[in-house]
Amino acid sequence: MVLIISLLTTFDTVYATNSGQIDLRSVNLEEHAPISLDGEWAFYWKKLFTLQQVQQHQPDFFIHFTKVWNKVPQLKETAKAYGYATYHLRLLIDAKKTPVLAFSIPSIYTSYRFWVNNTELAHNGIVAKDKDHYKPQWLPLVQSLAVQKDTLDLVIQIANFDHYKGGASRSIKIGAPSRVYHERELELASDMLLTGILVMGGLLFFGLYLMGQHEKEVLYFGIFCLLFVYRVIGVDNLYFFIIYFLVLTGI
Repeated sequence: MVLIISLLTTFDTVYATNSGQIDLRSVNLEEHAPISLDGEWAFYWKKLFTLQQVQQHQPDFFIHFTKVWNKVPQLKETAKAYGYATYHLRLLIDAKKTPVLAFSIPSIYTSYRFWVNNTELAHNGIVAKDKDHYKPQWLPLVQSLAVQKDTLDLVIQIANFDHYKGGASRSIKIGAPSRVYHERELELASDMLLTGILVMGGLLFFGLYLMGQHEKEVLYFGIFCLLFVYRVIGVDNLYFFIIYFLVLTGI
């Protein structure tokens, strides 16, 4: 019950990024819930730029972070889910209020490199300009960084040559490490609870079907529950937990 109440009372505070910048200097991130960096990021299509290169070139346009490439009208390619691009966002904070900043980075379609002021903070797979040299990976991460400046330039290189979606569909969140890690733990607990309910529900309805209630609706609902377990396990938090468990146990 306490878990459910905590989950129901956990809300995101939305601060929209505008023209590739977001100003959070007035926000005390130590006391604030994690903030999603949704909104307009500078976008460089078919370019893998470093921060120095980003600063020397104008973006092709501004893209809404969490909008996959398939839904971006400015991209004219037929298979625009496949390709590579660079995102840039300037983040303004008060480093004195938050000397250590945590980034919650979701799974991204399907490889990326993420820098903060020329420091590579995280990566998934291998980013490249063609399928032969690129390697996909789909793993959410939480990383912390000691902050020494009030201006943080975030640069993300993304490449996708496998998935039918390309780019980012979920939010990057920032905040004090304790708050970001706590939110991740709540999300993991929620996914584990949902998985348990779905497994028990699926087995229950299978049992009812086998024990005499030979109604197709009962069977179909049991199948749906167990199939949806795969969806929950295969995405983000539980996927990360399972991989971590397998590494620890040496399986």
